[in-house]
Amino acid sequence: MFKNSQNKKISKIFVLFITAIYIIGFFIPSQTVSASAGSIKFAKATLNGVTTELKISANAEDNTNVPATGAVFTLLFSTDGSADGSALKNISSATVNKSNGSTNGSLCVLTKAGGALTDETVSVADVTPAEYGKTCLNVTFSNLKEATEYALTIKSGITTNNGSDWTDADTVIAFTTTGTSSSGNGGNNGVNNGTPVELSSSDPTDGQKNVAANAVLNLVFSKNVVNMTVKDNNLKCFSLETSKGDVVPIKVVMADDQMEPDKKNNVSIVPQSELTAGTSYILKISPDLKSKSGDTLSKDIQLRFTVAGGGLNSTAIIIASIIVAAVIITALAIVLKKRNK
Repeated sequence: MFKNSQNKKISKIFVLFITAIYIIGFFIPSQTVSASAGSIKFAKATLNGVTTELKISANAEDNTNVPATGAVFTLLFSTDGSADGSALKNISSATVNKSNGSTNGSLCVLTKAGGALTDETVSVADVTPAEYGKTCLNVTFSNLKEATEYALTIKSGITTNNGSDWTDADTVIAFTTTGTSSSGNGGNNGVNNGTPVELSSSDPTDGQKNVAANAVLNLVFSKNVVNMTVKDNNLKCFSLETSKGDVVPIKVVMADDQMEPDKKNNVSIVPQSELTAGTSYILKISPDLKSKSGDTLSKDIQLRFTVAGGGLNSTAIIIASIIVAAVIITALAIVLKKRNK
């Protein structure tokens, strides 16, 4: 009799425990993991055929062989960013040529070095070069000016033919057209100085959320901003603060453009302490930022981003759940004990 009574009590406690866990489930926010839906990456670009490869760069001096007339870029995409035939993906131009109120396609935008949309235009069509055996994109330019800096931005969102994969990041190909500058300014590949410095890309991007607390902020500009002639000035052109105005100490990192010329347009901002979870920050870039050629940014730039987190972490949720379960079980056990007396 005593044993049966004990078994019944154990059974009741077990039922109470299961019930408590079920109740707790209503209070714990469910964590969903978004599936990665097969994003694709930009592989490479070639000029007027498949033999001359263009550099993926925001520096127009890296591609100086583009003719002002008859230039065609062939763009290839793949699963891993390589141009290997097995990795290449069939791409459709259908999502590239959406109207965005300008003369450019919404996902393939041509700008001058200053960043403004131009009177020059681009058109995008499908092409299947025999060398690749996959459908690629041909970008044809109209009305390019000689000896002028341009930037072609291939934006994220370009899809494959079946729509199941898409580009997940912007790609910039800056270039300089051949010919002679109308100002007669030789000695610089015919490129006119005087165009403002532009921020070509940033990581994180403006408005980005869920940025890592230990993130390094990487910036790429349209011109050389690290040369020793402007470095001291430019080191003072960056600041980081919270959305409430609290200043965050930072270290501005610039490469030696003589030792690492490929990093002459790059600046890294390193916060001197871990950023606060759930907090919004503003990276400010002064218009006084200057290039080696003497051009300035000419406008204030602010990049806003938010650090990931801010809520309870998984460990805290688990501990809180265990405590709540213990309290519920204890309370129910006391009630049952009183009823059995």
